[in-house]
Amino acid sequence: MIESKKKLVLVLNDTRVDLHHGCHRVMTCIDQEFSRNGNANCIFIPAHQVNMLTPAIRELIKKSQLVLINGEGTFHHDSISGKKLLDVGLYAKSLGKKVAFINATWQGNSVEALSALAEFDYVAVRESLSGNELMAAGVKHKVVPDLSLYNLEPNIGGDEVDVVLYGDSVKRKDASVLLGQCLGDEAGEFFPISLTYNSFLDGLRLLRRQYCRLDLKSVRRLRQTTWLSLNIILRKINKHDDFLKKLSQSCGVVSGRFHLVCMAIGLSVPFLCMESNSHKIQGLLIDVGLEGRMVDKKDIKKRIKNIKFSECELRKIERYREVANMRISLMFEDIGRLLG
Repeated sequence: MIESKKKLVLVLNDTRVDLHHGCHRVMTCIDQEFSRNGNANCIFIPAHQVNMLTPAIRELIKKSQLVLINGEGTFHHDSISGKKLLDVGLYAKSLGKKVAFINATWQGNSVEALSALAEFDYVAVRESLSGNELMAAGVKHKVVPDLSLYNLEPNIGGDEVDVVLYGDSVKRKDASVLLGQCLGDEAGEFFPISLTYNSFLDGLRLLRRQYCRLDLKSVRRLRQTTWLSLNIILRKINKHDDFLKKLSQSCGVVSGRFHLVCMAIGLSVPFLCMESNSHKIQGLLIDVGLEGRMVDKKDIKKRIKNIKFSECELRKIERYREVANMRISLMFEDIGRLLG
């Protein structure tokens, strides 16, 4: 039951259903910051809804004082999920509600999408490449680093262990490459970003997510996907604190996951990264000043030998971490003022 004195915040695109540590950190941050506010109750709507404007959601919007859209990696190249969320935001605006759009990458979307975004009361993207697209379109916005970086500090894991972690990627071919590189590295350990909350049901969902109909058309691809899926299931770490400790203790990590790169930056863990499905990793590296940390898959073995950060890189990371914490804190203050 919602306390009558508290204001209702409807949070859309709760990505915890994607079952990985980056989304877990983001959603936990949103939940904790509104709890700290003391004047708001949050209701979270999971990502990937078939219908984002059901009668139940419409009723929640009518009761809410603020609709918060957690953008993350949804808003690139006019994705169907992104369009649905923009439509919800416009519906909320038609009822006179405040709408905040935060923690998003924005790339390659239509003029119609930009027009919808411009109607919102608060817009924050998480790296400057996204900001550049909005600036060119005249959309008022702020650049606020990803929430997975918030309040991360280095050296939480204790003494360094002589192990290189190999993460995965949203691109399954790249994920298979990283797993193969890991198996060929004596000091390597596979380090998927996945987690499960309910070990059995979530495990089934995680396994099912790895497959698509195309796998059935190629025995080789089916075999690769099965091998990758089993390694993700067997190697995943469910407790977030244990995940961060493992990352912090490593001597480096290679990944194609945006959030794993964010956490490596937050913990000052040396990393190499591969491109993702949008410009989000490139934008992050530009903002930190670590563009040279992007690597082609054919060069991983050579580059891994010199994965350690230089003193100059460590100073850049420290500055970025300070800016990230400050901007995220200020963003939640701005959103608090929208609530009144």
